[in-house]
Amino acid sequence: MNNRIFQKFKKNAGKFVGLVLAAVLLAGCGAQEGSGSSAVSSAESGGFVSMTAEEVQKRMKVGWNLGNDLDCIDNRKYGDAAYYESLWGNQPVTQNSIEALKNEGFGAVRVPVTWYDHIGDDGTIDAKWLARVREVVDYVIDSGMYCVLDAHHDTGENAWINADSASLDDNKDKLTNLWTQIADEFRDYDCHLVFEGFNEILDSENHWTDPDNSCYDAVNELNQAFVDVVRKTGGNNAERVLLCDAYASGFNADILENFKLPDDSAKNRLMVDIHYYGTDTLEMKDVAKRIDELFTKKAVPVLIGECGMKNTAGSSNTDERVTYIRSLVDTMQNAGAVCFWWDDGGSFSSADEVNNYALLNRNGGWYFQEIADAMISASEK
Repeated sequence: MNNRIFQKFKKNAGKFVGLVLAAVLLAGCGAQEGSGSSAVSSAESGGFVSMTAEEVQKRMKVGWNLGNDLDCIDNRKYGDAAYYESLWGNQPVTQNSIEALKNEGFGAVRVPVTWYDHIGDDGTIDAKWLARVREVVDYVIDSGMYCVLDAHHDTGENAWINADSASLDDNKDKLTNLWTQIADEFRDYDCHLVFEGFNEILDSENHWTDPDNSCYDAVNELNQAFVDVVRKTGGNNAERVLLCDAYASGFNADILENFKLPDDSAKNRLMVDIHYYGTDTLEMKDVAKRIDELFTKKAVPVLIGECGMKNTAGSSNTDERVTYIRSLVDTMQNAGAVCFWWDDGGSFSSADEVNNYALLNRNGGWYFQEIADAMISASEK
C-alpha cells in the first residue's frame, strides 16, 4: 500500500469501522423480521447479537414443524440422506417450501432430526448427513425465520436414549457425544438457531404418563448435561437460547411440577417445550393456567412445540380445525406460550384426501391455507 492510499484509508478508518459495526448489527437476530433473506446462517456472516430466550420467543410469533422428513428412522444405519428424507412419504425438503412458510407469516420452523441411523460405531455423525441438516437449517434462517433444531426419535418409544435412572450415566454419555458434535457444527450460527436437547423422552418401558419418580430426576439430569455440553463448545453457543423438555414433553401436572430448569452459565437463555394435542376447551385452559403459573410468571418462556388436529379425509372438518387452532393459539399466547403446528406432510392429490396433520403441500401450495391463516391472525392479536 503506497503512502497516499494509506493516508486516505487512515482518514476514513473511523467511518469504515462504523459501517462494519452497523452491518454486523443488521445481520444480527433483531434485524431480520420482515426483511426476507437474512443470510446470517453461516460462520462468515460475522457478528453475534445475543438475545434472551424471551426476546427470541416473542419474535417467533407462531411456528411450524418439518415433520416426517429429517426425523425418519428405520434402524438400518443405511445413512443415505435422500433415502431417509423420503422414507415416510415426503420428498426432500426444498427452499421453496420453507419460503412459503415465511411468506405466509410464520416466524419459526422446528426441524426435527433423528441422528441414530447416521452415527457410526465410533460414535461419529456421518458428515454427509450433518451437511444435509445444515442445508435445511440454512433454508430456514436464510428465509428470515428462527429455527429449532432437535434430537427427535433418538428419544421416545424404544429409543436408544431414555430416562431410566439405572442407565443414567450411559444415556448422559450418548447425549453428550451427540450434542458435542451438533453444537460444534453450528457453533458460529447466530441466535436465529435454537437447540432442543431431546423430544418426548420416555423410560425404557415406554410409559407416557406415571413413570417411576426417578425418571423425572433422570430427565432433569439429562437436560443439565445438554446445557453444559452446548455451553462448553463455546463460540456463539456460550449464549445460544436452548430448549429443554420435561418427561414425554408432557403437560400433566405431575410431569411439569417435577421438571427442574437446568443451571446455566448464560443468563435468561433457556426455554421449555411442551407438546399439547388436546382439543377440549376446558383442558386447554387448565394447561394454559399451569404454564402461566409454573413458567411464564417465573420469566421462563414456553413453546408448545407440537400441536394440531387431524383432517378427516373425505368429510371436511376444516371449519372445526380453524376454530380449534384460533382458540389454542389465543389461549396459549395469553399464557405466554408460542404454538408450533405439527405437519407430518405426505403426498395427497387434494386436500380432501389428507388424513393427518398436513397443512403445507410440500410439492407447492397449501392443502389448508385457511388453518395457517388462522394461526397467523390469532398470533397477531
